Amino acid sequence: MLGEVDYKALTFYLALLNTLGTIATFIYAWFSNKHKANASAIEKLSKSMMDDARVIEGRFTKVESDIKHLPTIQDIGSVYERVNAIATTLSKMQGEVGQINSGLNLLHTHLLNSGKGR
Repeated sequence: MLGEVDYKALTFYLALLNTLGTIATFIYAWFSNKHKANASAIEKLSKSMMDDARVIEGRFTKVESDIKHLPTIQDIGSVYERVNAIATTLSKMQGEVGQINSGLNLLHTHLLNSGKGR
C-alpha cells in the first residue's frame, strides 16, 4: 500500500517538529511575560501619576482659595493714592516745621543779642 515507512526520517522530522514547537512556545511565553511586565509597569506609573495629580489638585485648590483674598488692582491703586496723599502732607509739614525752626532760631538769636546790651 503505502510502502515502507522510513522510521529514521520520521523520528528526525518529529524531533524537528518538537524542537520547533518548543522554541515557538518559548518565544510566545517570553513575549507574553514581557507584555505582562510592561502592563504592570504602566499600571504602577498610572497609579503614581494619579496620586501626584490628586496632590497637585489639592495644592491648586489651596492656591485658588488664597488668591481670592489677595487685594485687587483697584485696592492697590487706592492704597497707592493714600500713600501719595500722606507723602504730600508730610512734605508740607516738613516745610512748615523748617520754617518754624528758622523763626525760632531768629527769635533765640534776637533774645540772646538783646540781653548783651543791658
